[in-house]
Amino acid sequence: KSSMSQSFVKAQLWQTFHPLSIILYFLLLGIMAAVYTHPVYIGWLFLLTAAGIVSMGAGKQWISYMRFSLVMCFFIVLLNIVFSRNGKTILWIGPSLPIIGDVIISQEAFLYGLNMAFKLSLILSIFCFYESVMPADKSFVFFSRFTPKSALSLILTSLMVPQLKRRLEEISVVMQVRGALVNDRNLWQAVRSRYPFWKVLLLSALEDSWQTAEALSARGFGVGKRSSFIQHRWQRKDTLLLACLIFSFAGFMVSVIQKKGFLNFYPILDPGWNSSEGLRLGFIFSGLFSILIFSELWKRWPYLRSII
Repeated sequence: KSSMSQSFVKAQLWQTFHPLSIILYFLLLGIMAAVYTHPVYIGWLFLLTAAGIVSMGAGKQWISYMRFSLVMCFFIVLLNIVFSRNGKTILWIGPSLPIIGDVIISQEAFLYGLNMAFKLSLILSIFCFYESVMPADKSFVFFSRFTPKSALSLILTSLMVPQLKRRLEEISVVMQVRGALVNDRNLWQAVRSRYPFWKVLLLSALEDSWQTAEALSARGFGVGKRSSFIQHRWQRKDTLLLACLIFSFAGFMVSVIQKKGFLNFYPILDPGWNSSEGLRLGFIFSGLFSILIFSELWKRWPYLRSII
């Protein structure tokens, strides 16, 4: 109970932000993660995202994301060092394989694969951070004001897989109680033995879709202007967040114009780093990190909550 209450207190500030300000925050994070290629810049973004996830109490969920990311990262590095032929610093020359040809592993290809794997972990971490800050129902309420049908389709699609998984588990328990046996001696027999499960699952999914349509029709969905029970108001803290985002976005645009934050891997690795990069990093990420610092101060100082 204490851990749940602490998690709620930590998440309380983020949940009081306007959905638009939260979306702009994560939109800027996503753009930076997609544009920057220098590992130092990506590392700072990763550190920022990790600090936000820990402050939200979503560490266990983040670990599951990282486990999936490790598998994907392994294949990214492996495929890049096997198929890439652009690097000039040769580390190892292997045997000739069918279709692939000569296996040549270069330093540039290996480092490029590691960097792309690091960027993939960062993007998945940003999604985990966004999921912990912005619940699905809050996103649906916000986007449904502008595109109600598209928002409904998106939320139903995102819920389809976990619902089907849960319904399949229920069907499997019921079928096994009734004496249904699953024979896995070969592929054909496995498909035949599971045919009743998939048939019931399909009928159940069609019945659920019919019930959803009836519920929407009973509530007058699509008839007239949509009403909203929850009203989101722009507050002082949203203005503060927007100001920090504008500050960081200005630094980001300056770095892009000056072509900073990028690393040339091919044909020869060129770090492109100088003594002024530290000041540029501080200028870009100070606005983003200040929101995390403000959230901790807001949690610890009740007086700050009363004035903002």
